[in-house]
Amino acid sequence: MTPVSSPVAPAQRRHYSPEFKLRIVEACRQPGVSVARTALDNGLNANLVRRWIRDAQGRTVALPAFLP
Repeated sequence: MTPVSSPVAPAQRRHYSPEFKLRIVEACRQPGVSVARTALDNGLNANLVRRWIRDAQGRTVALPAFLP
């Protein structure tokens, strides 16, 4: 028996606009919203969305708690 092989195109990385990422991150920050459910509803992997959330948190400017 000979194995049957079908040509498979290499997977292309998808690129998402910063606006789309921000919309998904903001949706995930709402109280009671599941990151996994939001990801699945948008055809995304939950780990990817969690990375976007982590990256967005790193970009926010933290103000000191006390300003003299």
